[in-house]
Amino acid sequence: MNYPDTLTRVSDQAEDALVNLWDHYQLGEIDEENFVATASQILTTARTGAVGLADIALSAELTRLWGRPVLPLGMTFTAPDEAFTAEMITNPTVQRGLRTNAAAALGVVVRAAVFRAAQQATQWGMKEHGVTTWTRETNDEACPVCTGLADGTELSTDTPMYTHKGCNCTPRPTE
Repeated sequence: MNYPDTLTRVSDQAEDALVNLWDHYQLGEIDEENFVATASQILTTARTGAVGLADIALSAELTRLWGRPVLPLGMTFTAPDEAFTAEMITNPTVQRGLRTNAAAALGVVVRAAVFRAAQQATQWGMKEHGVTTWTRETNDEACPVCTGLADGTELSTDTPMYTHKGCNCTPRPTE
C-alpha cells in the first residue's frame, strides 16, 4: 500500500465515524454541542494520523532519494478548537450536502481535512530537511486542474501547494 492510499484509509475511517455520529445526532441521541465536540475529536485524530504518516513517508522518500537514512522529524498536529470544527461542519455548503447526502458531504470535509494536514506537514518537513524543490504527485482520480499542475515542473519549497476540497495530491521532494 502506498502513502496516498494509506491517507485515504485514514480519511475513510474518520468518515465512517462521522457518518455514524451524524446518524446519532439526527436521531436526537446526542445534541449539537456533543456532536461538534466528538466530530472535532474524530477530525483531530485523523489529522494527527495524517501528519504522522506524512512525516514517515517523507523520511522514507528522502532516504530513497539521498541513499542514506533520514529520520522522521516527529511532526505533530496542533488540534484546532471546537469552533473550527463547528464552523467547518456548519458551513452552508456542507449543511446543504448534509441534507441531501450526509455521507458524501462528510466525506468531502474529512478528506479535505486529512489530506490538507498531510500536504502542509510534508511541505513543512521538506523545508526542515533542507529540500529545495518538489513536484505534485496525483492519483488516478485527479481532477483536470491537478492533472495539469502535475506536469513534472519542479517548484520551490517556498511555493505553497495549490489544493482544493477533495484534492488527494501529495507534494513529492525532487532532490
